[in-house]
Amino acid sequence: METQKPEETGLAVTEANNMEAFIDEMFTNAKLGVWTTIDSEKTELTLEGKKLIIRAMGGSDIKAASLKEKAFLTQDLLIHMVSIVDDKTGEISEQKRTVLIGPDGRTAAICSNGAIAGLARIMQLFGKPTWKPALRLRLKEQETRHGFRTYNIEVE
Repeated sequence: METQKPEETGLAVTEANNMEAFIDEMFTNAKLGVWTTIDSEKTELTLEGKKLIIRAMGGSDIKAASLKEKAFLTQDLLIHMVSIVDDKTGEISEQKRTVLIGPDGRTAAICSNGAIAGLARIMQLFGKPTWKPALRLRLKEQETRHGFRTYNIEVE
């Protein structure tokens, strides 16, 4: 698996051949705990790409619940680590937050390993983003065999 690290940012850009290893390795190789396809066709991030990354990590234009109702036109991805507090126990856990980025720069975010697995399958079939033309992705809620709720991302 070939990995390139732009010196200035430390973000990892990885070829998506073996998706399970790819998902685990992407954070190991990224100094900042961020993996993105923004400016992946370039050797280093542009100023606009950096601004988009900062905005995507700080919030999103569309919440996960909206993705179940309407597909989101997706061109790039950003995945980064966040700390989540369990409302019942107060326990803090580290989770991967996935941000879908549209051609217009709008963002939609979700914290779900199922969503990341769905994106891994999509990348196996459609290739690694930047997707041109952009893909229409929809969030699908599923129940596990143990009764837990999880999400998957599918192409519409």
